[in-house]
Amino acid sequence: MREEARIEVIDAGDGVVQVEVTPDLRNPAGTLQGAMVALVAEAAAEELIATRFGGPVVVTDLDLRYLRKVAVGPVRTRAQLLGPGPDAPLEIELIDTSTDEISTLVYARAVACPEWLRRDPFGPGRRRRHSRPESATTATG
Repeated sequence: MREEARIEVIDAGDGVVQVEVTPDLRNPAGTLQGAMVALVAEAAAEELIATRFGGPVVVTDLDLRYLRKVAVGPVRTRAQLLGPGPDAPLEIELIDTSTDEISTLVYARAVACPEWLRRDPFGPGRRRRHSRPESATTATG
């Protein structure tokens, strides 16, 4: 999902990521979709924790406070750990670089990704929700 949204990692260790506000990421009102805002914050948290403490992480908590709409962008994050360890909460600000104003304030928490999840993220015998069986992709006459 991050790749499809074209979220760019600027500085992983500081949790700085950026996304352009493209037509595909806008809602009907012409501003950045709320789900994309959450995805950008999640990416910043994952990058910061994974880089500083090593290994993949899973974001378990996101508390978003939408302050301003973003119509132009791009949106860039500014993040900081609020404690000493990998399980410390993070504060993430999403900044509309076209106005230099904070658009969203986020509090997040991430944990180390369990080994079983790294091996089989969809569970035993499960596939991605959007994948189709091979027979569904074969043209029929």
